[in-house]
Amino acid sequence: AHENPQKTIVVDSEGSYTCEQLNLYSNKVAHWLIAKGIPQDSVIGILVPRCKEYVSLAMGVLKANCAIVTLEEDYPEERRRQIIREACAKVVLTIDTLKEILRSDTDDSDICLCTIESIFQIFFTSGTTGKPKGVVRTLAEITNDLNILVTYGLHTQDTATINVVRFSFVACIATLWDAIGYGNTIHIISQDMMSNPEAVVKYVRENATTYSLMPAGYGAMLVNNYDIPFKDIVLAAEKVLPIKNGNIRVSNLYASTEVLWIACKVIRSGDTYLTAGVPAAGTQIYILDDNLNPLPQGIIGEICVSSTTMAKGYFNDSELNARKFVSNPFISGKMMYRTGDLGYLDEAGELNVVGRIDNMVKLRGFRIELDEITFTAMKCRGIDMCACTKVAKGGSEALCCYYTSTAGLQEDALQEYLSKRLPPYMVPDIYMLLDRMPLNANGKIDRNILIKEGINKAVLL
Repeated sequence: AHENPQKTIVVDSEGSYTCEQLNLYSNKVAHWLIAKGIPQDSVIGILVPRCKEYVSLAMGVLKANCAIVTLEEDYPEERRRQIIREACAKVVLTIDTLKEILRSDTDDSDICLCTIESIFQIFFTSGTTGKPKGVVRTLAEITNDLNILVTYGLHTQDTATINVVRFSFVACIATLWDAIGYGNTIHIISQDMMSNPEAVVKYVRENATTYSLMPAGYGAMLVNNYDIPFKDIVLAAEKVLPIKNGNIRVSNLYASTEVLWIACKVIRSGDTYLTAGVPAAGTQIYILDDNLNPLPQGIIGEICVSSTTMAKGYFNDSELNARKFVSNPFISGKMMYRTGDLGYLDEAGELNVVGRIDNMVKLRGFRIELDEITFTAMKCRGIDMCACTKVAKGGSEALCCYYTSTAGLQEDALQEYLSKRLPPYMVPDIYMLLDRMPLNANGKIDRNILIKEGINKAVLL
């Protein structure tokens, strides 16, 4: 802020902040929190739209040595209240709060009470127990994440980043905080623009943005169907699709809210063998059995990880921490995260992710791993995206396979393909060729919508 005070650092649809403005505004927020008697290490909620004001509020929270929890405006009110309760948030900041602070005579002198070990943000994700689980992130992990981006050449002095992910989604670290930490300009794309790919491409051209991290489905759609002038794009959160544009360096990032970098691979135009890649910098990957014993190459087991970008743990959940964050049996003094993902290492040492340990259904007396069906179907020529669910069919249940295919693969052809590769009880009963795969707000396949579509078709059969 002091080296280049007039540089534009954050841009949204309503305007921009310079480094100097962002520094002064966030200073005022920090001093305001302290004057209100908010103790250090408190959790502070932020409820604002996708806008530059979010950044000034969040930086102010950090400067006061407090932790951020982001509340999305389009979440149901009860969901927001649940997160506030789980996070024990002391106060919730809004646009009106910021206006009040900026109009006041609150001190705007430089302040920074946080340290490298301070909690930076708590990211809440869905939990199997019916309540959201909070993943605790410290500034140390954010710093390590930025170092990896620099190592891979994804952040340079002339990088301009476009942000299309929610601020409550862990990917915002790479497309918001890492960019600001490196002194790069960040462009915040509105929710309305995100639903209009042509508008996004036009914005990228007009504002010379060069880099983004996006959900794989959304990013691959932009890269493959539009002449978008990115230099680099990282695709994450879903299985990566083949890439047709050879002018952009496209990287596949396999990660989670708990571990920012697990594996990475550059995907080139025309590549058909799409893996998660090799272990990212500062990361060790293990394929283990139920007793945490290593499995041979090519054998499917649980993917376990140690990494410099691994989270501190879950917020106020010692039981879950004990199950998921365990001592690394191979490196003394290090912790290891049990991802719950199933995968194997191939001959080249590249990671192949094939499903989830807990994504199983019971049907007609059989326990069926849905991701195994999806994994097999994705090998069929002509498949673009695929997902499977269990749906109600009359008085019984059935497996439903949903897929997209730009090549126009027919349903009976896919059924024949799967019949030759899966046991009869694993071959889906219902097939649905979709124009596009429904995605949720975080860019992942929305299985709730798929299940409704599957039930509707089952009624007609």
